Amino acid sequence: MKTRDQLVVEVASAAHEEWRKQYRAANGAKPRIKKTKDQFFLDRGVSEVDIASLTYVELPSDWQNENRLGAQCVVDCVLYQVSEGYLLDNGFLEAASSVAHDKWLD
Repeated sequence: MKTRDQLVVEVASAAHEEWRKQYRAANGAKPRIKKTKDQFFLDRGVSEVDIASLTYVELPSDWQNENRLGAQCVVDCVLYQVSEGYLLDNGFLEAASSVAHDKWLD
């Protein structure tokens, strides 16, 4: 059985890959440049990255964090739902999507 942290990485990776796919469909190979505060990158003289060209695991930690927080919310909702014996139906998906969106806005 996978741990919560493993599930979070999988969901965050999948979300980033879906974003990349949609971004590429709309923008082709146009880069999506973002500033980073990740010390690992800064120590190597890199203060901006093209997030559209990087997988989730390649992203600087500050950009991984955005996807990770959303994924944590989703994984926690699913784990709670399952632990309580509730269905993962359309009603759950709508409610979980709303919770994830609200947390993202915080």
